[in-house]
Amino acid sequence: MSAFLSYVFPASAECFVLVASCVILMAGVFFPKRESLCYYLTQFTVLVAMVLTVWVFAKSVGAQGQPLYAYSQGYILDRLAVALKLLTLLCSFFTFIYARSYNRVFNLP
Repeated sequence: MSAFLSYVFPASAECFVLVASCVILMAGVFFPKRESLCYYLTQFTVLVAMVLTVWVFAKSVGAQGQPLYAYSQGYILDRLAVALKLLTLLCSFFTFIYARSYNRVFNLP
């Protein structure tokens, strides 16, 4: 089990977003009357992904300063990758806020 976790560790934020997205989609199917549930779960997912991104960077790259290469060097974790991922997640967070208010103003589902 430890070898599996060390293999998945560099992409743990992406794995979390994948699993959380499936949970959010299922919550939307099984709880259709609680429309704000999916919104809050999505925002929570984005925030946790940001925290996981910073945590993985601090645990792996932050101490040595050397980039982390994983998955046959197809996944590179360095300062630029973390900055771009955090910027993408931050933009997603505010996009969801704007989209929710836009949908309410124009009575969109």
